[in-house]
Amino acid sequence: MKKILSIILHPFFKKWIAGRSIETAIFEVKKANALGGKGIINFLGERHADQKNVNETVKEYNNLLEAIARAQLQEPLFKTSISFKVSQFGFDVKEKNVNGKQLAFENIHALTKKALTYGVEVEIDSEESEYTEFTLDCYKKLLAEFHGGVKLCMQSNLVRTEKDLDEVIKVAQQNRLHAPIRIVKGVYPEKQNNYAYQTETQKVENFKRIIRMAFENSTFLDISIGTHRQDIIELAQNLSQEKMVPFELQMLKGIKEDLQKEFLQKQSITIYIPYGQDSFDYCIRRMKKG
Repeated sequence: MKKILSIILHPFFKKWIAGRSIETAIFEVKKANALGGKGIINFLGERHADQKNVNETVKEYNNLLEAIARAQLQEPLFKTSISFKVSQFGFDVKEKNVNGKQLAFENIHALTKKALTYGVEVEIDSEESEYTEFTLDCYKKLLAEFHGGVKLCMQSNLVRTEKDLDEVIKVAQQNRLHAPIRIVKGVYPEKQNNYAYQTETQKVENFKRIIRMAFENSTFLDISIGTHRQDIIELAQNLSQEKMVPFELQMLKGIKEDLQKEFLQKQSITIYIPYGQDSFDYCIRRMKKG
């Protein structure tokens, strides 16, 4: 049903998504590259409880990596990473003789290994809090095995994020590496107060607190910040200058594009570029955020 709604509502959604095919995502990355930025490609979809959908997603991401490899050969300056959610790869599958978590990790591990052989960074995206523990677990295992090339999205609206970031720092220390992270405020509604901050003021305050914590521990982290808020960007810029530590600024396709162009004149920006037919959930969240 949601795929049908996605098709019907595509004229309203197209500002936030590249299109329905891999080619449209590659085209948007090239546009970002031409302006001096980079891309993050995400194949839309989430909460796949049917193994057929999981298998289709695995196939699509493998096709995406092949397309990226071709683009890299044609244009040496082509720069993009890929992003996915753990719920796309089997976490919610409850079919007979299937362990959803095991299936998800096996799929994620295989995809990560292939991506890194192509020199493509992998970003594990954020979702509702019910997926957070498993997402963090996957990240820590992949980071320890591959020693980089894997980035974790961390939502500062979750109460647990400060503790999670401390865990990431410890893994980086133990493995003597820099752990790549992307800090965002978070867009998923969390109804339970003990899981997430409920007011906008609380969310923004914790966003700033997590950013400060990241820069304080930048010896062990590679920092990306996903935001369109001027005050957050200025905080990150000030901390970057103070600590003499670079950071990556990430923004979403179709959101405050004038601001994106303004910042592209000053520094590189990475643009989050989703594509696919299953765009309903993603675009509804974008609409609610304005």
